[in-house]
Amino acid sequence: MNKMSLRKSLNTVKFDPKFEALEDKNLIETYFNVQLDEHRDFRILRSVERLIQSHFRGDRLPNCESIRSDHYFNLLRFISVAMLYTDQAQNVIVSKSRTPDGQWHVVPAGNAFFMKKLGIERSTLDGIIASAKRLGWYISNIRYGYYQCGNGKRYYGKNSVKRVFIGLYDLLGTGKKVRESIKSAVQYKHYRDKKIAASVQRKKQEIRTGRGFQDYGYGGENQRRFSHAQSKRTSSSAPSLKSRLDRDDSFCPRHEITENELHRIGRLQAPTSH
Repeated sequence: MNKMSLRKSLNTVKFDPKFEALEDKNLIETYFNVQLDEHRDFRILRSVERLIQSHFRGDRLPNCESIRSDHYFNLLRFISVAMLYTDQAQNVIVSKSRTPDGQWHVVPAGNAFFMKKLGIERSTLDGIIASAKRLGWYISNIRYGYYQCGNGKRYYGKNSVKRVFIGLYDLLGTGKKVRESIKSAVQYKHYRDKKIAASVQRKKQEIRTGRGFQDYGYGGENQRRFSHAQSKRTSSSAPSLKSRLDRDDSFCPRHEITENELHRIGRLQAPTSH
């Protein structure tokens, strides 16, 4: 096969983002020894794939030349997981948390998430995070919650809000595509939030008017029974227009026959003239 025919055959191959993402996912899992779930953005997967290729070639990202090789490798593992698990609509690294009722919710990721994903100890993670912060790749904002305790407040720590610097993607040549992906994610979040807010308002209105059943316990079954009984009452108390017309038509001949009979009886009983 000559060069022209080879180039032509390559150009006819259709781009399949799912296939490309699966290849990149498999490479990342093997190279960095991490387990990823299925729902990762293919643009971020491609960014991490390029990071792997640069490390495989022996290249270093800016300002990383003096970092020990094993520490640099763990640093790449950490920032790759951080990139892959960033909620693009909020620019926050997230993980899944299970509530006591068994439901899964997306929450800001804690350090335990990275320790489990990367299989490292807390002391190792602390050193990696310190390097990522010095390089400007990563930031975390500490948060606190509180609850009332007597006349005062008792504070407790919450998972910090962690973010990856968007400029890191520019070093990998994917900054433009990732920014477009972020823009789409933000727009979709606004659309979804509006739909959720409208749904909440409808439910509140139903509860206020007494027509709504709570989506809890037997609420759904009670709603079904209520609707069924209401439809039966409506059908029995309000006959259709056709049935009313049929009923009126059946009465008309009876009225006419009765009137004729009365006239005939009246003529028979009327006095005769002599």
